[in-house]
Amino acid sequence: MARKKIYLSSGFFLLGFGLLFFASPYFFKPIEYNINDIVSGEGNEDNLKDKNVGDIKEEEIVVPFVATHLDIPEAVKGVYMTACVAGTPSIRSKMVKLVEETELNTIIIDIKDYSGTISFRVGDPLLDGFDGPGCHVSDMREFVDSLHKKGIYVVGRITVFQDPYYSKLYPELAVKKESDKSILWKDRKGIIYIDPGAKEMWDYIVMLSRGSYEAGFDEINFDYIRFPSDGNMDDMYYPFSEEKILADMSFGKAKVLRDFFAYLDD
Repeated sequence: MARKKIYLSSGFFLLGFGLLFFASPYFFKPIEYNINDIVSGEGNEDNLKDKNVGDIKEEEIVVPFVATHLDIPEAVKGVYMTACVAGTPSIRSKMVKLVEETELNTIIIDIKDYSGTISFRVGDPLLDGFDGPGCHVSDMREFVDSLHKKGIYVVGRITVFQDPYYSKLYPELAVKKESDKSILWKDRKGIIYIDPGAKEMWDYIVMLSRGSYEAGFDEINFDYIRFPSDGNMDDMYYPFSEEKILADMSFGKAKVLRDFFAYLDD
């Protein structure tokens, strides 16, 4: 029976799926005979053949990808693999070998990194347009499945509100400068953030997480679930969180993040 577990502290998603099998039947048409030709002995061999029977065509069988999942190890011991490493078989194979030959049992792979790039085609038409400028993994599903066959637990890492790519696509969701709300605020490293109170971003993260689980990831690790912490903090404007923050300067930001976690739990 399918099970679902969600642990907000580290973003576990564990489900079970059955395998589907499909079969394609063959269809035959009856052979027709002309009884007069048979009795009279007239005609040729074509009279005894079905003139309506064509070549039997075998329908191509397409078996859909069905993700497999592993239970969480009793003690998780893992290594982190960037999308660039995961997308380069000659490099990632060395890391996989390291896990196989040691007490390690887990690999963490970037699904969405600090640049906002989604590392693989999730399969959701609402997400597949968000490629981003970073590295991609063309065979992510097959790679994750191969790790499962080796008994390796796979965690997908998603940076949440630090997302320069999505901020540029949807600047209305991003943190702005208080002095000029037409300008996107940047931290000391020049990184742009999404306002943590933007519910459209919450939906984006939920869709990406579900699609990643369906691709085979055993667990989703959410990173950067926070407000910006450096840069010119006196010149920041949050288009969605501002009201809650001003209403409670001590815990307003915490309430916004609590609402986000509650949304994930739903």
